[in-house]
Amino acid sequence: MESLSTALLVTLIGMAAVFLAMALIYASMRLLTTLARDKEKDEPRAETEPEPSTLTQDRGRRLHAAAIAVALAQAERDESLGMGMRNAATGSTPWGEFYRHRQLRPSGRGRIA
Repeated sequence: MESLSTALLVTLIGMAAVFLAMALIYASMRLLTTLARDKEKDEPRAETEPEPSTLTQDRGRRLHAAAIAVALAQAERDESLGMGMRNAATGSTPWGEFYRHRQLRPSGRGRIA
């Protein structure tokens, strides 16, 4: 019985140490975020309008991103990218044919006994 009580005591002390360390980490993070927020509040914010050239650059970037998104969506819809092409005769992808061929004609590593 003495070994059981010793094991329970060691477990209790270990758990207390772990939870104490977690509480210390949480308290330090809370303190640091509070201090960071106080510094942000003290700094005056300069509210200025963005320059017109910045607005046109931002609009151009958004249009460019939209064009890329449309092109990718059309390519995905057509399934015309890379290994996504389907064989009209078999209805399978090149990856499917490759692995089917490996199963039918095993050689080297991964051979079926």
